[in-house]
Amino acid sequence: MREVIGIKEQNTNQISYAFTQERFEIGDMVILDNGKGEYIYECVRSNEVYSEYAHKLVEVKTVRHATSSELLVYIENQKSNDQFIIIFNQMLKEFKINAILVALDVALDGEHLKYTYFSTDKLHFPKMIKYLLMNNPKRMKIEFYQVGEREYYAINGGIGVCGYELCCHSRSYHTPTITTNSLKSLGININLKKSLTGSCGKYKCCLLFDAADKQKLTDCLPDIDHLIEYKGEKVVVTQIDLESQIVTAVGTEVIKINFAHFYERK
Repeated sequence: MREVIGIKEQNTNQISYAFTQERFEIGDMVILDNGKGEYIYECVRSNEVYSEYAHKLVEVKTVRHATSSELLVYIENQKSNDQFIIIFNQMLKEFKINAILVALDVALDGEHLKYTYFSTDKLHFPKMIKYLLMNNPKRMKIEFYQVGEREYYAINGGIGVCGYELCCHSRSYHTPTITTNSLKSLGININLKKSLTGSCGKYKCCLLFDAADKQKLTDCLPDIDHLIEYKGEKVVVTQIDLESQIVTAVGTEVIKINFAHFYERK
């Protein structure tokens, strides 16, 4: 079975995964070669078996441990970040580009520059690259990486409607997946979309934490339309109410069964 490690880029709060045959521990500094340059990442999840549903992969050529001398070189390269950021923001202002610079990273060799940005508009990259090459203090190969609205908030953070820091920024490194079906299975009314969406316009991350609690609550409950036996009578489950913790079933008459009955039988 193939293994992956969870890695976090130095200038973002996003976690992604990369295949590896080496053993990495949390806190190890990792060098990834994506074919365009070598960048430093931090290992935030040690080796685990790859699952296509749980792991968002990054395409890399090699993954290896960073040496102390390479870390010193990388730190030295990052000292020029401020001037690159100023040039990028000047370009946005001059060309009236509707975009936000989220993160900037200089590769280990000091010759590759990666701009991570957020924008809902289609950008004219040839014009942008020409401007950056003409104004940068030295010629470098430029790479652009666009993030969506959810990723933008996960990286930058912010205050949620609850008044606390956004969960996607403070409580996890990865963007959680919340589907309509998962909400339906929890009995949440998806027609109330306005109250279910967060700052990014997607379903709130905190619904996942609630989902985990409710999943534990419903693990030993029967499914709707299933035939069960209750007090010597076979009845069909018609409704499960998570708030009142009552299962409704129909036999010769309508029966209300408390969740505790199923917990005792487990």
